Amino acid sequence: MESYYILIIQILADIIIIAIMFYILKQIKYINYCDIEKVTGMLEQLCEDSKRLSLEFEKNLNEKKMIINSIISQIDNRILKLKELSALYNFDSNEKKINISKQSNEIIELLNRGKSIEDIAKELSLPKEEVKLVVDLKSSL
Repeated sequence: MESYYILIIQILADIIIIAIMFYILKQIKYINYCDIEKVTGMLEQLCEDSKRLSLEFEKNLNEKKMIINSIISQIDNRILKLKELSALYNFDSNEKKINISKQSNEIIELLNRGKSIEDIAKELSLPKEEVKLVVDLKSSL
């Protein structure tokens, strides 16, 4: 959605540049022929500047797209991890008991022994975020 607005802004900038060029061309009628070289130089500079700005804008737009794709990928990975973690828990609404998987039990046991989240993650070869999530879920119950 952001790239859509950026594209609209670029199109508007191009339209403004074209309007300025038409204005300059209209003014050329009233200029002496000796000043045509000045106007030509101005137009060439204007074209070079607009081309440079357009390339810079396209580069920035591509960078934004890459950042957005990276963020989407990170969010997708987190969603998958949350789904995996939620599968570790089996909620029984009648008895309100939670059956915790062996790995979650190990995390809680190491936590109860006084180990830090970082130490537990290293020992069990798990991401710190996953260990923290299990600890947070346990503390909320």
